[in-house]
Amino acid sequence: MALTALDKMNIKYDVHNEKEHYDYIVKPPGIKKCDCPTNGKLVTDIEFIYELLKPNIIGITGSNGKTTVTTMINNVLDDIDVSMGGNIGIPLFTKLSEMKPEDIAVLELSSFQLM
Repeated sequence: MALTALDKMNIKYDVHNEKEHYDYIVKPPGIKKCDCPTNGKLVTDIEFIYELLKPNIIGITGSNGKTTVTTMINNVLDDIDVSMGGNIGIPLFTKLSEMKPEDIAVLELSSFQLM
């Protein structure tokens, strides 16, 4: 999904770590920093999307109720252009090529996505 979004936006990427340096290295949730290459700026998928578009983000975290609150906020903001995603099962990367900087992203964020 992420690669499809990057292709749509004509962003070059390498999944084999064959270059000497990268602008960004996108770390998947749950992967430790120490297991990632160090030849570029290490970011999460959420950080990468923010770096690209600078959307307004409403992030919902916590132990219980994240999905409910995320869905509720998305429904309340239904009259404006909102992209719901994150740990709710809709990777934000799937909407990346459609998003504009003025969009609002309502995200359910797990502890792995915040690390």
